Amino acid sequence: MRLALISARPTIANKQKNIQTMENYIKKTKADLYIFGEYFLTGDRCKDEFRDLAEPLDGPSVKQLKKIAKTNKCHLIFGMPCKDNTVDGLIYNAAVLIQPDGTVGAYRKWFLPNAGPFEEKEKTSLCSPPQ
Repeated sequence: MRLALISARPTIANKQKNIQTMENYIKKTKADLYIFGEYFLTGDRCKDEFRDLAEPLDGPSVKQLKKIAKTNKCHLIFGMPCKDNTVDGLIYNAAVLIQPDGTVGAYRKWFLPNAGPFEEKEKTSLCSPPQ
């Protein structure tokens, strides 16, 4: 298995540009699994825009990335603010895995930093899982 660990700077609040960046790396580097960073879909310093940028796992950005994974027969891992399907307004910091067959899975970050430059609990609407 060939891994591509991508250390790139996403464009803040521009999902389409970040998807294009992901696709460009996939086209120029042959691998089975491409790993992009936390919040790569939206960029990390979005603050209040996270609510508008967040999508569910069946949202348009993930659908577009599923097509890219299928076309290139590869797995993708990337971070995004993810809307909860059952609790309105709940947003998670999620690491998403897309497989070439279109299967999508996600790990939702549980322990969120909230000190110094890290305001993750606030910017992702207290996105810890429901009690």
